[in-house]
Amino acid sequence: MVILAYHRVLSADDLVRSYVPPGMYVRAEVFEAQMQFVKAHFEVLSLAQLLEHWKDGSLDEAKRYCVVTFDDGWRDNYLHAFPVLQRLAIPATIFLATRFVGTHEWFWPEKLAYILLNRSGGPLPRNDDRKWSETEVETEIDRWKGMRRADIERSLGELMRERGTSLPRERAVMSWDEAVEMSRNGISFGSHSLTHAVLTREGTEEVDRELRGSLRELRERQVNYLPVFCYPNGDYSAKIVDQVRAAGYLAAVCSDSGVEARAPANLFALRRVGIHNDVTDTMPLFAFRLAGLDGALLRYIAAKRQALR
Repeated sequence: MVILAYHRVLSADDLVRSYVPPGMYVRAEVFEAQMQFVKAHFEVLSLAQLLEHWKDGSLDEAKRYCVVTFDDGWRDNYLHAFPVLQRLAIPATIFLATRFVGTHEWFWPEKLAYILLNRSGGPLPRNDDRKWSETEVETEIDRWKGMRRADIERSLGELMRERGTSLPRERAVMSWDEAVEMSRNGISFGSHSLTHAVLTREGTEEVDRELRGSLRELRERQVNYLPVFCYPNGDYSAKIVDQVRAAGYLAAVCSDSGVEARAPANLFALRRVGIHNDVTDTMPLFAFRLAGLDGALLRYIAAKRQALR
């Protein structure tokens, strides 16, 4: 049983307009080829169907199963992924950071990347006349992930004021109307918290607010909601798992890489296989990734290159 984890599905024009880290997207044409592959070689289940099969023990050991999931709720999921899923009749679950849905708010890594790469053409900050490379920006984003959400927002505000930068008013996350349309066509929606706060960095009360608030918003909207949680940044702990269960969720997915068996090892830490363009842009690489062999392949290629030097 393989649960695929996607983030963004982007066109060539999307990638020209703004910088997106390689580990965050697949190209639209690559995504379509990948969905055709899983349609041909797997029985594709919705996440709700998988949970039911696990509950009654009805998975067929002779079959290969696949579930498709997306994190965050990007608008490009609606624009580029949804038409492919609809055409191929493939169900999927999208985990929404509900406070962002239908707004022009950006996730903080995208804000930070935009500011540091000076996409607005504004002045460089005082005491910093260098240009940031994309690799440096990715490193800086990783460093900021260790901060609490409130500290991140405060630091972003200070950086924007220092640079005199303002963000474009461009909607990056899908709307509730788009989610409703998708709900009528095989897509379900789970929770990715209210604000995408990394829960292991937050206090108990804030974690509870993120968990219960996002589930309540999903229930109140006219969407096909599924009470399954997705840990922001994949970070969780035993205490967080207890809070997720207490908040009323049936299961949770994480970013631990791997496949699940006929019965899950931990229903509140379901493993997934992350899919992104830099490691799965061809069907052989995609197949190796699904089989868990891509690490061995990359080590083999590296060894061959070293031998040729």
